[in-house]
This record gives sequence, C-alpha cells and structure tokens, in this order.
Amino acid sequence: MRIVPVCALLFVSTVATASPRAATVAPLTAQVTLSAHLDASGQPAIEARYHLSRPVTTLAFSREASGLREKMWVLDTRGIAFNKDRVVSTDRRAFRDFRLHVLPYTEFVNLNYAPAVMFSDHSLALFTGYFNIAGTGATTEFRVGDSDVPVLVYGQPASGRFRRNSFPNDGSFIYFGKLRPIRTPNSILVLDPDLPAWIKQSLIKDVPDILSFYARNYGSKLERRTFILFNWNERHAQGKTDYKGDSLDDNIAFTVSGANWSKPDLDTRQALARLIAHELAHQWNAHLFVPSDFFNGNGGNWLPEGQAEFSANQTGYHFGWLSRQQLLENYTADINNCLLAPANKPISQQNWDNNAIYGCGVTFNLLAQAALQQARPQHSFFDLWHAIYNDAAHNKHQYSVADYLQEFQHLSGNTALSSTINTVVTKSAANKTALIVSALQRLKFGFVRVSDNNADIDSGRQAASQLFWAIMQSDCHGSVSFYTLRDGFRVDPVKGCQVLTKPYVVKAIQGQPLFEKGFVAYRAVLNACAAHLPFELVVAGQSAPVKLQCPATLPPMPEIIRLTSLPWLPAASVNRQSATSQH
Repeated sequence: MRIVPVCALLFVSTVATASPRAATVAPLTAQVTLSAHLDASGQPAIEARYHLSRPVTTLAFSREASGLREKMWVLDTRGIAFNKDRVVSTDRRAFRDFRLHVLPYTEFVNLNYAPAVMFSDHSLALFTGYFNIAGTGATTEFRVGDSDVPVLVYGQPASGRFRRNSFPNDGSFIYFGKLRPIRTPNSILVLDPDLPAWIKQSLIKDVPDILSFYARNYGSKLERRTFILFNWNERHAQGKTDYKGDSLDDNIAFTVSGANWSKPDLDTRQALARLIAHELAHQWNAHLFVPSDFFNGNGGNWLPEGQAEFSANQTGYHFGWLSRQQLLENYTADINNCLLAPANKPISQQNWDNNAIYGCGVTFNLLAQAALQQARPQHSFFDLWHAIYNDAAHNKHQYSVADYLQEFQHLSGNTALSSTINTVVTKSAANKTALIVSALQRLKFGFVRVSDNNADIDSGRQAASQLFWAIMQSDCHGSVSFYTLRDGFRVDPVKGCQVLTKPYVVKAIQGQPLFEKGFVAYRAVLNACAAHLPFELVVAGQSAPVKLQCPATLPPMPEIIRLTSLPWLPAASVNRQSATSQH
C-alpha cells in the first residue's frame, strides 16, 4: 500500500540587498484571473490571465515544480517562453500581460502538491500554489473570471466577472465543475461520483466526527469549514491500494488509487480511517499552528508529521476503526522505522527521510503518551498538544521543539525522556537505538527483540525493507521508490537505475522468500557481499533471476522489536496479521 501523507511545503528565499544609491523598486504584484470554458468533450478548459503591476523581462514562480511547468501549462502569448520555473522574454522586450492554458496534469510532483485533481465526470480541482510569483514582497492576487461551470473556493461559490477571492499565498485547491458539495456543520465535501458507496458513507459521517473530536481535544476551532475534495483513479488496477493526501489551510485534496478500494475489507477500512484522520490533524498542526522550525531550516518536519500520524492512530482506536492488534502493529512499524533512520546526524537535520520524520515523530509522541499517563492517568498525548497550541495562540500561532519539550516536561515531570528526545532531535542520533529501547523499558512497554528464531511476517518485512532500500539506493544512484505488497516489493523505476529499470515485483532475495525469511535473506546478502559476489532477486513472471552487484556499503542487520503491549492498555495476546505500507 502506498502511503503518501503530505503537509504544507514552506519555502524561504534570500534576496541580495540593493546598495543605498540604487533606485527603490516597488514590490511586484501579479493579478491572476482564472476562468474555465467547456471543451468539445465537456471537460473544463482552464485559462489563466496574468497582469503584472509593472513590466519585467523575467518572472520567477515561488513554488518549484521540478521543471514541469511546460507539462502543466501552455503559454499563449508571443515573445515569452518557459525556462524551468520562470517565464522569460525571448526578444528582450519587457512584458506585463500574458495568458496561459492549464493542462489537466495530474501526475504526482515529487515532494510537492498535485497540480490538478481530475474527477470521473471530467470536473477538476486546480492547485493555485504553482501560480504564485517570487520576489521580495511579491504578492499574487487571484480572481475568478466568467466560467461555463460553477467555481468553488473553500467550498463557496465564486462566480461572476473579476470577483476577488482571498487565496493564501501558499496555495489552495479551487474546484471547477458541477458536482454538488455535501455540507456538514464543520466541513464541505466534493466527492467523486464513482466513489464506492462505503467510502462516501464513511466520509460523510467520519469527517465531521473527527473534526469535532479534534476541536474538543485540541481546545481550538478552525476558522472555517474544511473544504475536502476526494477522488478515485486507476479504479481498474487490480491489487493496488494507493492513497495520497494534499493538506492545505482549511482545504484537503484526497486521492485513492486502485481496484482494491471497491470493497470495504479490513485493510481498506483501516487505511481510509488513518488517511482521513492524519490529514485532518494537519488542519491544526501545520496550518492553524505552525512549527517555527519550518521557517529557520532547523528540521521541524517530524513535529507535524509525527503528531498527525500518532493522532490518526489514537483517533482510529478511539472510534473503533483500528483494533488493539492493529494499533500495536502500527506503532511497532513506526518504532522500527525510527530505529532504521540514519544515525549519522540528529533528527532535526533529516528533513526528507520518512523513517526519521514519521517513524521517529510517532515514536517520540508514543513515549510521551506513556510518560504523561504514568505521571497522571487522566493525561494523554492530546493534553500535551492542547497545551502547545494554547501557548502558540499567543505567539503568532507558532511553536518550536523547545516548546514541545517544555510542555512535556511541565505535564509529565519526566526529565529523562525529555533529555532523550532533545538529544536525538537536536544533538546526535548515534545512540538512538539504545536510548529508545531504554525508554521503552522504563515506561513499561511490553516488547521482544526479533531475530531469526522468533521472526514473523511483519518483522521479516521490516528487515527485508531495510535491505531492499539499500539495494535500490545503490542501483539507482541514491533514489528509492518501491511499494510493499502482501508478498513482495513492487519496484517503481526512477531515473538513474541500472538494473531495476522495470516495474518488477520482487518475491525473494538470494532464494529466500519475502517476507517469511526476511532476516535470512538479509544475512545471505551480507555473506555474498563479504565474498564480493553478486546476489539475485526472484521476480514474478520471470524465469531467470535478476542479478545485482553489492552496494558499496550495506547497513548491518537492523535492530527490530515487536510491541506486545502498551502501558495504558491491558495486556492481551496478539495474533499477527499482515498489513501493507510504503517505503
């Protein structure tokens, strides 16, 4: 299952200061008018007209799109052209007005938001963040022009020529289409008409419940109803259960992909519950309240992502969407991901490593929950974040790692754990595994260390995932992209791969099946590499194995644990059940 939680991506730009003698130039303003007209197929064709406050010969956009603007837009004005994330004059003449046509480009942009979300009735939602211009003091003002279809901004109609709309500079999803929104007291939903009935029913009921639950437990309400767009694509792709959430200020776009979503089995129900609860938590953490470390580059990513994921698990268990068994499995995976995170630098310097951001982020909150309830049984993770948000409300709605640790220390009195988190986050992760295992012991978590002798499928998957991560990273010059299926890894080829250039489904490594023998497979590769020999991948549908050379460095066999009980839940036997995840 592919898990792609996304939170706001914030950018800081630096601009050289002009000399005192230089003439003062007023900050640039761009007025962008968006309108949609139906094409021959009945699909909204969107046009954007730019009017700048003064002529320029080059115009930079504030949100990088990895050079994809040529695929997202078509310029319709002579004398200008795209140069990656800029529009430049091709004849040295300054320009002030230009027009572009927006293509329905729905591909995922790495570490960024989807440019557009397409629904089954051909209506679409457009992310406005890519239209914002860059520059010191630069502003982008959006308007909605005459359109053939209704336009929704934050779920509210926005029709009529040049009606002014207040979009945040970081972007919003604006909807062009005829789907009728479903309104609740705290949310507005636009749902793909082909969504399975069980997903529609779940969204209509669960979204309002979660928002009310968060508002009550976080002690603060959102400024307006949350506008949610939810679509389903690749609905005929068998065996696929992918999902993605793009969270913005009071606005979320969800996409689920694959045929598996058509049936409400245990896996899809739990996946949907976690997806919704995670992204809704970001409405508070990352939007209403923002980690200040986002702005100064000190690695605050683990704060909102770890909080949102832990919140999703606790909320799912509270409402009965996640079983005790699944809760243990989820937290087991998060702890092991944290143990597998790089130990060569503190977590604050690992802004783009999922194991650090999500795994360690959840682990710190998991340990904090146990410490809080150890100090006072009535206290929990939600009390900690209630206090953090309450203080942030008086500090420009921002909070820091120091604020997190201060509130935790005040509520729990646990100096040892506060020191552990501070060390791993801000100083060094070199002793991360020993510190976390020691904290688990002190806080009376039930757990066992996993080895060949007591490994199960989930533990084998963790070991094999770490192994395959190193393998693909070596073969693809540092890039890694694969999906964990029920019985193997599905490679998502990326640029630079030498051998893993096809969407292989890897079933075994060195003849050892994944995931029953994950530890054995790891040891077999270690032995082959020690002898300077290649190793083999067994690929589905291919008679001959795929051979690869050993990575220059292969991480040692990872430390893996299995949680058997949580301090605040009664002990019980756990029947292991396989689940899917992304790496």
